[in-house]
Amino acid sequence: NFVGTNSHIDALIAVVWSLDLVLGFFKGFVQYGVVELRLSKTAWAYLTSWFPLDLSLVLLDWILLSSTSMVAFAGVPRGAKALRFWRLFRMFRFLRFYRVQRFLLGSKFVLQSQVGVAMTAGKISMWIVGMLMLSHLIACFWYLLGTVPSAGPSWVWATRERYMQYYGEEPGKWYFYFTALHWSLTQFTPASMEVTPRNSWERAYNLLIIFISVVLFPTFLTSITNNVTTWRRKNMAFLEAKRNLAQYLQQNRISLELSMRIQSLVLTQYCNMTSAKRIHEQ
Repeated sequence: NFVGTNSHIDALIAVVWSLDLVLGFFKGFVQYGVVELRLSKTAWAYLTSWFPLDLSLVLLDWILLSSTSMVAFAGVPRGAKALRFWRLFRMFRFLRFYRVQRFLLGSKFVLQSQVGVAMTAGKISMWIVGMLMLSHLIACFWYLLGTVPSAGPSWVWATRERYMQYYGEEPGKWYFYFTALHWSLTQFTPASMEVTPRNSWERAYNLLIIFISVVLFPTFLTSITNNVTTWRRKNMAFLEAKRNLAQYLQQNRISLELSMRIQSLVLTQYCNMTSAKRIHEQ
């Protein structure tokens, strides 16, 4: 029953991978900075690279699919034993995870041309992590201030009373931590929440955090905006120069092989220049 139920799905999967095997002959690749789409080149590149493994996996799919009927109509003891071997052979289909590595190798050119994106994303991520760490410290001091017994009514006391009124039980420490973190994040944004200062010390601390957020939050937004704007300006200049170079090569009827070598050299020099600039800046 198990084999019969999944036979149609297995047949569909085998057909999809068989079509993928045929389409592999028409898949272009990057050579010297230019996408190669000529059938003779793409077919030969596929035959000398991933075709043997792809063909083996497709044949394995069809062999396993044809053996399904034999497992289904075999006797109960023999069918169960054959089913175990059938499942064992199906494990070889996980070899298709090599396509992840294949995708990464094929994306090497894209990754090299997107160094600016990675650097900009890294700077923005550092700013976000810094804001989260600062919010964490503010939340810890906010909770510490709310647990001081001599300060009178506090936000911790008010939160505990409200939680016990709604749920009838004592809130945990993690609830207080996330509540304090939520409060600290709202101080940097126009958002609001139900937690408010309950005594003079908490009110003074809240005012201090508001003054800090008035200075830090605009700086945070300005830094992100400047990084994105700088990357866009540099990327637009590079794309414009690359477009002009391709147009010049086409207008002067430069051969395809020489054009690919020229563009590859230009891209390599551009990557070297950006790398040297980053080392000098460090």
